[in-house]
Amino acid sequence: MPGVAYESVHLLSGGLDSAVMIYQATREGQRVRALYFDMGTFPTNQELHSVKAITFDLGVPLEIVDVKGIIPLVRGYLPEGAIGPDEADMKDLEALVVPASGFPILLSVALYYAQLTKIETISVAVLKEQAQARPRMREFFEAFPQVANLVNFEGGAVPRFQTPFIDKRKTDVVSLGSEIGARFGDTWTCRLGGPVHCGTCSACRHRKRAFDEAGVADAVTFAQ
Repeated sequence: MPGVAYESVHLLSGGLDSAVMIYQATREGQRVRALYFDMGTFPTNQELHSVKAITFDLGVPLEIVDVKGIIPLVRGYLPEGAIGPDEADMKDLEALVVPASGFPILLSVALYYAQLTKIETISVAVLKEQAQARPRMREFFEAFPQVANLVNFEGGAVPRFQTPFIDKRKTDVVSLGSEIGARFGDTWTCRLGGPVHCGTCSACRHRKRAFDEAGVADAVTFAQ
């Protein structure tokens, strides 16, 4: 916005990893904005509560982008259990593997937003586990802005992606979040849309394991 310079736009899902990432950036004094992609899936209400609580606590401007059209687009081509936020953001390593990823769709929107707002960096909370599962992920983040730049006018800015957690495991992120005072209780991990975390889905199990390994008490409630 006029007169305000932001260093990065953070892709904020309401989950643990992106929450710790934006807490770390603001603790370091960075001026950032946040983007949340509303896919209209089961945990959307809980995710929205989380991203609003986090950004309000930090005083970070939040943009909510309606991308619900992705769901009817893929419905009928994927098993119902494969349709969800993880199909697009690749966070759940144990979710059903599908032959296509909607991840570039979200990154394209983020890239466009960064160009509109003249923000040079897009921050994504990709973890070491995800990079290991997809060995060319680092190459993808380097190449994607250059591909988009092929249709830009000459001289236009080319935002870059930064992945500060790509060499960190989820356990490391929990430890970091504990050190910097991230509000774990405001985050949402569960793939379902219940009043509390189910405790049994793959995302909940991964979260539980990370907190146990880090020796940190979690602040959310699990049904099981």
